[in-house]
Amino acid sequence: MESEAADTIDARVWQLLTEGPNRKVVLRVPHAFGETRIDFLNIKDAISDISKHKYELHATERIVTPALLIYRDLVLANIDTTLCLLDSNPDRWRPHVKAAKLGYVMEMLTARGVSAFKCATSLELLTAIRAGARDVLVAYPVMGENATRIREISVEHPEVAISVLVDNTRQVDSWRGSGRDLS
Repeated sequence: MESEAADTIDARVWQLLTEGPNRKVVLRVPHAFGETRIDFLNIKDAISDISKHKYELHATERIVTPALLIYRDLVLANIDTTLCLLDSNPDRWRPHVKAAKLGYVMEMLTARGVSAFKCATSLELLTAIRAGARDVLVAYPVMGENATRIREISVEHPEVAISVLVDNTRQVDSWRGSGRDLS
């Protein structure tokens, strides 16, 4: 079982996962911008630090809810780890806008060189473009007014490669005359 896992997981990540409970844990994630390094005395400290101390909220009565909390360093570490697993090649990754949730997170991705995204709605398409996406796949077949809005966005942003998925010839017809390649 361990050898199968070692074959599918990057060696640096595997080393982190197999560290003993009393050994120092260092996560080093090389990427195009240098290296992200996270040091812990051991796995227990790492878990404790993340779950109890570093991200503990204070004065919660002053937080307007519902609220979304984003731990920037964890998001960047996740991005860097994923890029590491992709041989530091951001062109191998096309995250879904729903996974990124916010333009702020998408900007973190584009700052790391990720330029291709997939989305399902015109709002997600605009969010991706505003974050710096250069290639967006609308991965949900759209028709009618939704298709019209996607076409309008493609005209407004000719510098972005916008692709769409279709399920049938009727959907292809809605794209005819859009000025975009229908191949």
